Amino acid sequence: MILRLDRIGTELPPPSDPDPDGAGVVQELLGGKFGEMSTFMNYTFQSFNFRNKAGARPFYDLIASIAAEELGHVELVAMTIGNMLTGSSPTDDGAAPEAGLRDLKGTRNPQHFAAGGLGALCQDSRGLPWTGDNVFSSGDLIEDLTHNYFLETGARSGKLRVYEAVEHPAARALTGYLLVRGGVHQVAYARALENLTGADMSKLFPSPRVPTDKIPECQPFLERGEHTKIYRMSPDDYNEISAVFNGTHPETGDELQVVDGPPEGAEPPDPPLAAGRVRAGLRAGGDRRDRQPAEGQGRTGLGRLGDRTPARRRRRGSCTEARRRPRARGGRDGELVPAVRARRRRIRLRRSVWRAARRRLASARRGRPARSEAGARPRAPAWRARRGPRQAVRHIPGSSRPSSSGRPSTRSSDSRDS
Repeated sequence: MILRLDRIGTELPPPSDPDPDGAGVVQELLGGKFGEMSTFMNYTFQSFNFRNKAGARPFYDLIASIAAEELGHVELVAMTIGNMLTGSSPTDDGAAPEAGLRDLKGTRNPQHFAAGGLGALCQDSRGLPWTGDNVFSSGDLIEDLTHNYFLETGARSGKLRVYEAVEHPAARALTGYLLVRGGVHQVAYARALENLTGADMSKLFPSPRVPTDKIPECQPFLERGEHTKIYRMSPDDYNEISAVFNGTHPETGDELQVVDGPPEGAEPPDPPLAAGRVRAGLRAGGDRRDRQPAEGQGRTGLGRLGDRTPARRRRRGSCTEARRRPRARGGRDGELVPAVRARRRRIRLRRSVWRAARRRLASARRGRPARSEAGARPRAPAWRARRGPRQAVRHIPGSSRPSSSGRPSTRSSDSRDS
């Protein structure tokens, strides 16, 4: 089970000037092939499918702990996109202004407004949805660790490109943090491969050549040693990570360390409502339950009884006594409020419609016409009743029996022969 905390990995600056086009670029860090959704789902499914945990427990603990941290990175990227979209549409008292989004039709990803409610979407910078085809879980530990190292390498390259393409403060703070934490995960998988195979992975560093020491947004995290820490995202479990994640950092030479518990993080932002989007049950004046009833109406004034008595809850069929009780608002002693009268009229109309429908259905099943509105069902002629409703009528020449049209034949055989 994953224990969730209402905090994010790092502090984001408050919303400033909106940048819808930049938010479309940052979507690559969420739903791209090397985005946070890919890293999170890769490590998560590898931990789900991990076999022989007793024999390779340190490697399982490492993959599972990084997977839990990656879930927090997904949330952090999504909140950054929301930060960049805040203020891109006008806000008001809950009623959408006329064509308030007309200036956003030419943005990189219009789905942020047409389908996302000014929030992140599970897709890349092209607007294509993230797919499970990005998940690699082979069941072979060496293959999975090698793939994870390659995935973190590509992810760091993507973060650096987004950093160079977007100037929004929230995007810069996000990429600075993820560049440092992605570097830790890259080192972790390299150390795991070294312990498992004996290969010298340190010769591959730096890969890619990301100058984190020259990026201003990376400096605070480097000074706190975040580039050397793996967080054990559990209060009591995953205690054998240090058997794999040890030694020194291949670039800086600092000692690697395992930290118990999650990172300190920061309070998540709470962006305002977007224009024209009001949560269910809320209005600009507050909760619907806080509104005062109109004069002469019940508690809600919405066509329903404001006070639902226990008798009405217990008995749905007979509620006359409960409805005729004196009411605090609307109605007098012994008088039904208009809402009750209207409801009874609707019930009577509904019942009459259902009765007529049942009569038509029963008549169709018996093969007889339905009862008319004016009276009883029309009777068939006596001769047809004797023969039955489904028996065919055949004319016999020289007789006065009825023809197939249902009327007695008045023509004789002589007249027909003539």
